[in-house]
Amino acid sequence: MLMLLVVLSAAQRTPIQRTPKFQWGQGQPQELEKALADYNNISTEDRAALLHAFAREYNDYPTPPSPMERAEQTRVKFIDLNGDGAPEVIAQPIGDICGAANCPLYVFQKIGTNYRAVLRKGAAQTVTVQRTRTNSYLDVVVGMHGSATEEALFVYQFSEGRYRRTHCYNESFAELGKDGEIHEHESPRITPCQQ
Repeated sequence: MLMLLVVLSAAQRTPIQRTPKFQWGQGQPQELEKALADYNNISTEDRAALLHAFAREYNDYPTPPSPMERAEQTRVKFIDLNGDGAPEVIAQPIGDICGAANCPLYVFQKIGTNYRAVLRKGAAQTVTVQRTRTNSYLDVVVGMHGSATEEALFVYQFSEGRYRRTHCYNESFAELGKDGEIHEHESPRITPCQQ
């Protein structure tokens, strides 16, 4: 009986770890040029390749601005997700393509002299890089703002050359009580998404 409880307890745990979330400040966009200028190990060629990779991904967005203008306004964060010494690029375009504090989100990886998207999410607010790895890549949790009291969490793990969504959870910060008032939880409640 004790063994069954241990197995059930382990099965109910979420694969989400409490690591710091990465989120750009609302209304304070981090411009691409400044972000790239602050990063010492990127060359002029890599900068051009990254801009072109962004613009390729943004071709389907309504214009104006043009895909290249949108690329130049993309927020970026460099982080080595696979431990090879060459950082991947977390990128988020801004502007009219965002809604309810959610903007498209990408992770780019350098392959040869070019960059390619290994994760695409149509709407996201936060990114949490986990301590766990799948196929040598750190797992990533993307948070999407749902309401003032809830966030959807999507777990991505690396497989077959890209990040794939493997789990979905709802994170609740408060709930409506029987008294009609909103009551905040002491700590967020994370439950699996209903399929």
